[in-house]
Amino acid sequence: MKWSPENFTGFKNEEHDSCGIVSAIEKKRIPTKKNIDDCIDALVKMNHRAGFINDEGDGVGIHIDIPRALWKEKLQDKAELVDNSSFVVGHFFIKKDIDVEKAKETIQGHFSEANFEILYESDQVTNSDALGPMGRREEPCFWQVALIPTEPIANLSSNLFDLVIEIEKNVNVHVASLSQYHAVYKVLGAGDILPKFYQDLANPLVASTMTLGHNRYSTNTLSNFFRVQPFSVIGHNGEINTIARLRDEAAMLGVPLVDGASDSQDLSRTLDFFISKQNYSLFEALEIMFPPIINEIKAFPEHLQDLYSYIREAWGHFAQGPAGIISRFGDEAAFSLDSLGLRPLWMIENESSYYFSSEQGILSSSEFVSEPKPLAPGEKVGLKWKADDTIQVFYHDEVQEEVYERMKKRLNVAGSRTRLTTTVEKVKTPHKMKVKVSNNYYAAFGWDREHIQMVEQMAEKGVEPIRSLGHDAPLAALDQGRKNLADFIKESVAVVTNPAIDRDREMEHFSTRVVVGKRPSPFHNTDFHVVELASPLLVEGSPGELLATEEQHPSYEQVLEAFKNKGKPIT
Repeated sequence: MKWSPENFTGFKNEEHDSCGIVSAIEKKRIPTKKNIDDCIDALVKMNHRAGFINDEGDGVGIHIDIPRALWKEKLQDKAELVDNSSFVVGHFFIKKDIDVEKAKETIQGHFSEANFEILYESDQVTNSDALGPMGRREEPCFWQVALIPTEPIANLSSNLFDLVIEIEKNVNVHVASLSQYHAVYKVLGAGDILPKFYQDLANPLVASTMTLGHNRYSTNTLSNFFRVQPFSVIGHNGEINTIARLRDEAAMLGVPLVDGASDSQDLSRTLDFFISKQNYSLFEALEIMFPPIINEIKAFPEHLQDLYSYIREAWGHFAQGPAGIISRFGDEAAFSLDSLGLRPLWMIENESSYYFSSEQGILSSSEFVSEPKPLAPGEKVGLKWKADDTIQVFYHDEVQEEVYERMKKRLNVAGSRTRLTTTVEKVKTPHKMKVKVSNNYYAAFGWDREHIQMVEQMAEKGVEPIRSLGHDAPLAALDQGRKNLADFIKESVAVVTNPAIDRDREMEHFSTRVVVGKRPSPFHNTDFHVVELASPLLVEGSPGELLATEEQHPSYEQVLEAFKNKGKPIT
């Protein structure tokens, strides 16, 4: 039986795991209600991937085209404006424990300052009775608006991004969506709640050509309306285990992150910044955020080696998951696994549509027109509307070539591959160190005699010494003895430590490779000089010279010389 809100009775005593992501993309650019219903249907089928407390879901949402036929009905006498390319729809969550009307007035002031006219506004487009007890307790005011610029705006996406940042300075307001392309509907509950809670989604006129859907299973963040996915650009299954580094790097580039946001929310904001403020396409932004691993780059054609060497120096692998990503911006959609590849994502095809989902079972096998394809670690698939309103599919190698063609017009990436392997040049060693190393030298690096004896025993016998279990040393900050900087650093992960699935990825995620020097800009050409090192440890004097000769790892003097020759001294 086809799913509908009336015949859904919920899931009880079922096993639950992970999050569920799904997307439906029509092969022809004709919006349909079926496109949306298929996504909701799939989310309900994947309720076993959502978190439930007392049969109430953690959160579910969809990301659809602006439903223009529906908006023409809403606006009536101004219906002609709906087809304007600058027509904007905004969805806002405002916490009810503040002065909601005052918050609206403030937001309206931001609209006016940004030269937008309000065509429509209402907070009477939802049904609170559809929510469970937790949903009603957390329910914010949902405020829906339609806007049109009062004067031409050269870069509408950039202006809307700035507007979102200004509005969300009030921490009691969350912008679910504010776009000329899409609208987001999300709720604290399960999939069947969406068309019961939002009147729009129950209307026969609602339609879309691309829909993203997400079932939430909260792990390292608490459930609330603000954190339900999808966000402005993505839906994400997994964790960004390197989220602290991502936030640091994003802040250095001027990305305005939201205080207390989830890892998925910050990842979406960073992607949105690259697209809306820096004019990258979705394909480019996703490839920058999730670059290939070094061993894969070395096997690419030379022009792609140049591209990805530059990307990794300019940005880096700061969004390591495990992560399954569904994303959409404008007329492009892209789907990806990060290089760990520990979250499932399937590409499925029937006569009318493409689907990307955590599970292939969202469709009956009788509907398949090709074998379902599981995405591999690091693999991406892109889709883009063509001029004839049919969809073009870019498989992984085609995505890479397309990104190269776009980015080479912006950045001078030629020759970047040469930095993958550090060139070791003979230089004059200014002084000789004693070859015999005494305990004093060991002590300078934080070693004591006991450590040396342990290493000597292991080298002699080839086995680990039998010692007491556990780490019984005091915390570095409380130890009155001398401690190394590394002793103060402890590993922190989102929820679990996810193992790499092969040797190459194990090497990647525990790599000691470093980039020394001024990094290139990810946005425009700049003067820079960098040296990539396989290890951050540099040895000076004759031991360093020996290491450079035998292991091809530069000595301290060689790195200095490399920068001296480029006029970029290290201080």
